[in-house]
Amino acid sequence: QWENRDYIEMAICALAMYVALLGMKVTSELLSLHLVRRFSILLLLLGISWNWYLFDSYVAQLKARESQEDYADGKVFSDALMAIALPFMLWAMFFLRAVQFYLLVKEAEDDSQRRSRTLAGAIEVTSGADRDVDVDRQGVRDGNRNGGTGYDLELQVSERSLT
Repeated sequence: QWENRDYIEMAICALAMYVALLGMKVTSELLSLHLVRRFSILLLLLGISWNWYLFDSYVAQLKARESQEDYADGKVFSDALMAIALPFMLWAMFFLRAVQFYLLVKEAEDDSQRRSRTLAGAIEVTSGADRDVDVDRQGVRDGNRNGGTGYDLELQVSERSLT
């Protein structure tokens, strides 16, 4: 016979499967900062709900086993807290690593946007004078071939050429 506790455990396990799949997707494909943020937040919610469920189930087991005096003294709660100390630390480490991953992705995205803005500004400065007279290092006219935007940004900044 299913109890309310079983439904809660099933919901936590379903959330765990979703978070695990999202984590694999985020770390392998790295689609967007939004998904990394969603993964971190859901991992925090999963850790809180899982630790709460473990604590509650340990308290229920100890309450049935221990005397009423131990329950009144708080020994049941302290024993349950000691029982979930290691899983709690593991969940805290998982969340810390997820936040570090989020900050790493955010820094990389900010850096790429800053670099793109810098390079786009450099192209506007070099091609703004006269698009038909743009000549690259080898003397090839570039203005009409690609509408004045034929420069490869990386090659322009590092002054290398494809030869």
